[in-house]
Amino acid sequence: MFEPIHNKNNYQYIVDQIKQLILDGELIVGDRLPSERDLSEMYQVSRASVREALKALETIGLLESRHGGGNYIVNHLKEQLTDNLSLVFVLDHCKLKDLTSLRYALELEIMRNIIRKNNPETKKQLQELLIEIENARSTKEIEQIDVKFHTLIASLADNPLLQYLQASIHSVYSTSIEFLNATYPSWDDVSLEESQAYQSEIIQALLSRNMETVQQALDKHYQYNPGINIDLLYENYASSKNNTPK
Repeated sequence: MFEPIHNKNNYQYIVDQIKQLILDGELIVGDRLPSERDLSEMYQVSRASVREALKALETIGLLESRHGGGNYIVNHLKEQLTDNLSLVFVLDHCKLKDLTSLRYALELEIMRNIIRKNNPETKKQLQELLIEIENARSTKEIEQIDVKFHTLIASLADNPLLQYLQASIHSVYSTSIEFLNATYPSWDDVSLEESQAYQSEIIQALLSRNMETVQQALDKHYQYNPGINIDLLYENYASSKNNTPK
């Protein structure tokens, strides 16, 4: 299973081989890798090269080193996906509307699945959120309920790839909104009653199990204060940071 490596100075070959073993199904989550010494002999490389490869696999979320217990195959890729998405968002100069469009498309598909499955437990969770919205006493509480709602939507994706991607997008999106709230407190200045109405509408639409109504409510849910250009706020913020004297 573990083939000798002829380029003994390149730990990347070890990383690639172990990745391929995972893709081929020969290694699965929970499997323990041979010891560093055994891997060194199998691959015919130094233990330093093996150690470097194991560290790389741990960094990308495929391996977990347990003190005194060896190295095990794990799936911590969701955390890496979130980190990488955050970096792509910044380095590729993506706009918040780009992230919003992707999030919208994913949530629309997940909501379609929610309606199709008609799960009683999901219905109960949505009804509980409606009660929380009705009892909210501030827009801050509504914001917290909104986070709970989108977190619930992400968890209800019956496709694990959708679930991972939606959770990662939700994390990056939430960080962006937190920035706006902290930097521009009045960027989305609406009353408690308006916030309650917006939040309730989409949940009630889901409970009605009418996809057309759901899409209309989701469209409205993703519409921001028309007088505010969110991406311009980010550009102004970035410009002010760049112009700050060192």
